[in-house]
Amino acid sequence: MKRKLSIFVLALLPRLFFGALFFGSVDLINSINNGMNTLLGVAIHAPYFPFIHAFIWLGAVINGLLDWFPLAFAYKLVPLFCDSLIAVLVFQILEQRGYEKAFLAGVLYAICPIPILIIGLHAQWDSITLLFLLLACSTRSFSQGIWFGLSVASKPYPLVFLPFLYRKNENRQALQALAGMAAILGVLGLVSWALGWDAQASFRNIRSYMNNNVAIFGFPMSELAGLFPTIENGRRIVLLALLACLPSLINREMPLTRRALFVLAGITASASLSPQYLIWTVPFLLVERYFRLAALFTGVTTVFLCLYYLNPQAPFVPYENGYTFLPLAAFWGLTPPGEWSQWLTLPLLEILGNSIIPTLLLGMTLMAFRDTASPEGKSPLPAKGYWVAFGTLALCLAMVFCLVDNDQVLSQAYANLSSKVKAYALLLPEEAHRMPVPVIAPPFRGSAFFNAVTLLGVLLVGYQWLSLRQHREKC
Repeated sequence: MKRKLSIFVLALLPRLFFGALFFGSVDLINSINNGMNTLLGVAIHAPYFPFIHAFIWLGAVINGLLDWFPLAFAYKLVPLFCDSLIAVLVFQILEQRGYEKAFLAGVLYAICPIPILIIGLHAQWDSITLLFLLLACSTRSFSQGIWFGLSVASKPYPLVFLPFLYRKNENRQALQALAGMAAILGVLGLVSWALGWDAQASFRNIRSYMNNNVAIFGFPMSELAGLFPTIENGRRIVLLALLACLPSLINREMPLTRRALFVLAGITASASLSPQYLIWTVPFLLVERYFRLAALFTGVTTVFLCLYYLNPQAPFVPYENGYTFLPLAAFWGLTPPGEWSQWLTLPLLEILGNSIIPTLLLGMTLMAFRDTASPEGKSPLPAKGYWVAFGTLALCLAMVFCLVDNDQVLSQAYANLSSKVKAYALLLPEEAHRMPVPVIAPPFRGSAFFNAVTLLGVLLVGYQWLSLRQHREKC
């Protein structure tokens, strides 16, 4: 228990630091606007099922009730909590498999800069999905289905992994898992419908995003993308290729965590990407003990993400992420210096994002497919603590929902919003009654030696040192 708590605290501290002090990307602004809409009872247009909508609503409630609470931090709380639990789960899985350095593997995820950037700074929700997917890969039968259903309820992309959950000669467990998934999705669907969820509109939004997702970087953006007639055809070819490998994976009794790495790396290696997709493979690399590859991928990806958030021309809409590294005004010195945001890094970003990162992801796919070592533990992972944690979270959400007066919170949220925005080192258009999308950041003015990027660099150095000290043992 002490080691689990140590890993959790070690993971939580840097995430709280960056999450509380810094603002976020355009995705955060979308969450803020969507949060205001949930208080108004207006349907929000987001490519998620209502499971995530509950956390968006919670962020709006916190901002409405607590005028001292940092605006951006309210929307990062649940993802930061889940991301810290992933570090503990990495340790638990490897400990169950008998790996002597399981504690150091948990520490590696705790200090990894990629999830800190994506969850603490960018402000995305993928850690919730990955935590449930990891739990689904580590449990059995009905409970496995429930965890997998929760991962799908948070973001729909784990559905691609559904056929890969099947284990050889475990037909009964597979049926129980399907029953568990159907049960949890049915319960969540009924609750959401009772609260006014428009299922047809939600599926329409998800389908629209899948067909017209924001393509910022990735293999389809490279010069070699001409191999595929269209991005959509390329995506279908990759999915068919992954499914063609399924019989081989089942016959070799490949661990589910390695199958997940194989599928997620294969998809991201060939797809057009947004920054949050780069977190997908990180915990699975550590669970499968590919420490050297994890060090290389983390180093390249951390450099790419820092340059991406610094460069005003890198995002899909120029300048829309110009406030990712901007902290609360009292801590303005933590902003990187202005010369670090020059446009000269665009060619390097294109090389890293369109060629090198997809190549590394392709290498993960091939390595996971060819590897025959590191079997799973003989028994399912004990998940009692996670049941308690998320049962408590669900109970708290239900209590807040029953106690909160939406009209009162809405008026308070509107009253608090402008003052909370002004608490950050941001320059806003005049007469903005709510969080506008075109926020323009003032010139960066922080220290060249002590700022958000150099602090992430310190974490990266520690990560690289620990990763390269590990060695991959064959079981």
